[in-house]
Amino acid sequence: MKKDKIIYSLNIADVQNVAQQELERTLTDSELKMVEDKIGDQFDWYETIASVIRSEWCPARGFDTLIRS
Repeated sequence: MKKDKIIYSLNIADVQNVAQQELERTLTDSELKMVEDKIGDQFDWYETIASVIRSEWCPARGFDTLIRS
């Protein structure tokens, strides 16, 4: 797999959908900029990735074995 492949992303529509549900309105451009500037600080990316890895690989068989659902 390419190293620069994007695995997950958010777009303006995603943010506006949440704003509409939470505030019952869309955000202004300046409010969107504030969200853009701060959203990365709200995620613990390392722990999120590590949690997925821990939950999907079976420690009983070693971390080289992906659990198949």
